[in-house]
Amino acid sequence: MKKNGELEKEMTRFKKLLNVTRRKLSEYEGGELTFPGNSKTNQIEMDSQINMLKQKVDDLSAKLETASSKCLYLDANNQLLTQELSSMKEMQKKYEKLKKNKKKLEQQVVNLRSHVEFSMIEYSKIEQYKRELEERTRLDITEKLKEANLFFQTQVASQERLGQLRETNNV
Repeated sequence: MKKNGELEKEMTRFKKLLNVTRRKLSEYEGGELTFPGNSKTNQIEMDSQINMLKQKVDDLSAKLETASSKCLYLDANNQLLTQELSSMKEMQKKYEKLKKNKKKLEQQVVNLRSHVEFSMIEYSKIEQYKRELEERTRLDITEKLKEANLFFQTQVASQERLGQLRETNNV
């Protein structure tokens, strides 16, 4: 953009110089051109000066055309760069949005992990309690079975003794 501004200034300067040269050329062709010094300049010198001025006008016109085409090229390039910048800004916004979403998702993962860990701790406590309860129940059942077995053995022993007492009594 800076280069574009400089070229526009140079183009304006060339236009002014071209206008001054054209004005002097038209003054000369109208017979109004005056040169300092000898006023009796011959026709050949005047023609050479006119040709030199025409050459300068042509050179300045060529430079003006070159500067103008450079200006157009730089303007088109500037528009292209502006579009690229705009698309880059859009991509930057999308990137920032994705970055925020990533942070949110990471936080959710951390929260879910802590929840899972907490749940696993609770589950392991429940499993431990279940094992302890099953063990106590098994021990209680074993104890009751022992008691029942002992009671049954005592009943059997009582029955045998009763049978022996009857036999003894019968004898």
